[in-house]
Amino acid sequence: MFYSCYLDELMNNIKNHILSTYQLQLLTKIERFQGAFEVTKFQRPALINDLKQTTIITSSGSSTRIEGAILTDDQVRELLNNGCQINKVSSRSEREVAGYIKALTYIYDHHESLEISEKTIRELHDLLTSELTDDQLPRKQRGS
Repeated sequence: MFYSCYLDELMNNIKNHILSTYQLQLLTKIERFQGAFEVTKFQRPALINDLKQTTIITSSGSSTRIEGAILTDDQVRELLNNGCQINKVSSRSEREVAGYIKALTYIYDHHESLEISEKTIRELHDLLTSELTDDQLPRKQRGS
């Protein structure tokens, strides 16, 4: 939807301009891709959900391993499938991954309405750190 509106606006802005053959080919490819994606999105919601889950698992695992977490993608998948339930004996790695999953899921679910702003960044930081204990990161520092 967003891309369609963007392309309509773009087309209105370039009506009186001469485009090269290459530029026209690029616009055509973008339009075809967008149309194919829109059709696929509605015909195969299970595929889109699987892609979303795979992306969340891979991104959560990789990004938190960069910071020292030790969970494998299979462990991240298990954590996600269990609803990211954290308990008193959960490791810091599990807590970090659960927070990352919360933040990434929030982005996926609200991407159309999110603005890049200090408020949004603070909210995402709060989600990222929401599962940490007070010893790991005091509450007053979350979202700060």
